[in-house]
Order: sequence, then structure tokens, then C-alpha cells
Amino acid sequence: MNVTPVAGFLVCVSILAACNKSSFAGSSGAKDVPVPIQQPQTPPSALPAIPAAPAVRVTPAVVVTPSTLPENKPDVPSKVVEFGATEVFRIGDGYASDTSSCVGQVKTYKLSGTTYHFQFEVLEDDTLIDLTIGRICGVDQIDKDTFALMNDTTSKITLAERALPKLTDAQQATPWAPYPTFKLAKGLYSVVIMSKNIYGHAKVPGVAPDPSKDEYDDFLVGNILLKTTKAIRSVKIYTE
Repeated sequence: MNVTPVAGFLVCVSILAACNKSSFAGSSGAKDVPVPIQQPQTPPSALPAIPAAPAVRVTPAVVVTPSTLPENKPDVPSKVVEFGATEVFRIGDGYASDTSSCVGQVKTYKLSGTTYHFQFEVLEDDTLIDLTIGRICGVDQIDKDTFALMNDTTSKITLAERALPKLTDAQQATPWAPYPTFKLAKGLYSVVIMSKNIYGHAKVPGVAPDPSKDEYDDFLVGNILLKTTKAIRSVKIYTE
């Protein structure tokens, strides 16, 4: 049969509509949302252990007595020698009044004598030396607590005697230098730190002072450091 142009146009429109309807029916038009993958949780027992904080090391007070002084034997040559790196030395007569400076720390240590000799040997001439004391505590008699450098070969004072300073805790952070850099010839020397009798009485050799009289100021020293341009060696420490 014959189809008019208008009828044919309507048929085509109907076919296209049916095709489009069929195409959209196969999809909702919405995008697929990915489902997150659940990661397996690490059981508590498998978690890495948190390292413990390092323990704080507390160094106990060192009680210095004649029997526990460092062994009196020559040390190896070095350009850095330190007496009292691990020891603290109490100098005096064994009595410290409650009004004395640093008395709490002074009473922690036992007495060894009124005079300390820190002996060392200079091995070459023209040796330059820087000398400091890092620990001074409890000095009350600033004109009787003294420091000197002795030539043990000649038994004469090499550098002028100096009074030890009365330091506060804050000042302890800076080592005390009794002299500017000095030069020594080859020989045997001693750093001599002394508590002198406050009444001017001469100490009787070989006789221990009577602590009940409190004639000698008690104080502490340590970290007696010598830095040199040529090697020296420590020899011994002894007291009077």
C-alpha cells in the first residue's frame, strides 16, 4: 500500500523513541561508588614496642679517705691531665660548723688532711700550661684556704700563692683559673691546696689536728685540670 510522507515520518519518530527507551532502561545513569578496602588491623601484641626512656644515672657521693685515694703510680704521658675527675677531696680538720658555706656537701665526704699535693712531671722544657679548678665548695677563710704551684725538685714555690675564691653554686659552672697561661721547664711539680690554721699556729708534723677546736676550714676541691702544649704525666696524690 502507499504510505503518505506524513505517515512515514510518524513511524520513524515512533521507532526512535522506542530505541531510546530501550537504551536507558539498561542503565540507571548513576556512577558506581568504589567500596573502600578494609585494612586488617594489627593486633596489640604485634605493635612495635615503645622504647623506655633512658634511666637517669645518679652518681653516688665519693667518700675520700687515704685508703681510697688513687693509686700512687706514674700515669701515661698526655697533654691533658686531670686530678679529681671522679673524686672529690675534702681538705681541713674534719669539722664543719652548720653556718659554714656548702656545709651539706662538705659533710658528705670524709677528711684526708689539711694539705693536698697533686704531683705531675713536665717531660720537656718550655711546656705551656693552662690550669683550672672546676670544683671549689665550702671556702670560708679566703685568706687561709690557698693554692700554690710547687717545684718539688727545688722545694720552692714556682708561682705565687693564691687565695681560693668563695664561690656560689652559679659560679661553679665556670672553672677557676688561678694563673694566666704559664711556662714550665722539665721537672717535678705539685699543685698544693692547703687549709691553714686560722689562729696562725704551726701544724705539728705527724700529729692530726683536733677537729673539736675547728682550727682549719673544711672545704672541697676537684676537677683540677692541666692542659699543655707538650705531654706531661700525673705522678701521685698525697696529703699532710
